[in-house]
Amino acid sequence: MTTNQEIVAKANEAFRKGNMQAFLDLCSDDFEWEMVGGDFHVKGKAHAIEQFKNMPECDPPAFSIEREFAANGRVMCEGFLTMKLPGDILWEAYYCDIYDLEEGMIKSLRTYAVEKKPAETDTNNQ
Repeated sequence: MTTNQEIVAKANEAFRKGNMQAFLDLCSDDFEWEMVGGDFHVKGKAHAIEQFKNMPECDPPAFSIEREFAANGRVMCEGFLTMKLPGDILWEAYYCDIYDLEEGMIKSLRTYAVEKKPAETDTNNQ
């Protein structure tokens, strides 16, 4: 029997490879994904496929998972990610993904991401 953490590990591996079809194969037909505070919210696999087709081409994200928790059908992954956006813009953020699973399928994903700010220079100690 595959655990929820193993399913999420497969989902994260699909993200690392940029294989959105492999990710969607782990999701229920009524899957919902929301990036909180952003403009990305999909409802249903068909809508997700449509959104992925319309996204600009970019490299898959590189990310670490610093903490992972699982309980009651939910898996939470927290870490740091970098992603090269169109125009060679490097985007870095701290993130938290919360997956809800039912019957071995990802039912929903809620993503929180906070952009890393450049380190401020301390001019008082120069």
